Amino acid sequence: MSEIIWDEAYSVGNNSLDAQHRSLVELINRLERVESDGEDLRDILDQLDTYAHAHFSLEEKMMRTAGYADLEPHIAEHRDFENWLSSAQTHIATGGLDTAIIAQSIHEHLQNWLIKHILVVDMAYKDDLTGT
Repeated sequence: MSEIIWDEAYSVGNNSLDAQHRSLVELINRLERVESDGEDLRDILDQLDTYAHAHFSLEEKMMRTAGYADLEPHIAEHRDFENWLSSAQTHIATGGLDTAIIAQSIHEHLQNWLIKHILVVDMAYKDDLTGT
């Protein structure tokens, strides 16, 4: 696993959303330290859950206000993420796998989410939300 370095290419042009996306990058990077620094995986996932609800709520509100045409498919991706996260939290609570292995799997999933969702799906609304 490798840490993600925030790059302005990730910016969707909205300070609030960009700040939240930076927080996501920080949470993903904390997964790097689960084994080496004793980071608590459950704590990271709880924070990710809090992040997801706050971020998705704000983003969906802004897209609605802007009249974003692809709102419903975007919301569906958010719900898919929430379902994935809930499943990951349940899996960790039941145990059975090494924490480092679970952290690596979650890290990889979140990196893919960052690339696919923020850099592709979120960028699609960038022009619509400019100035909101």
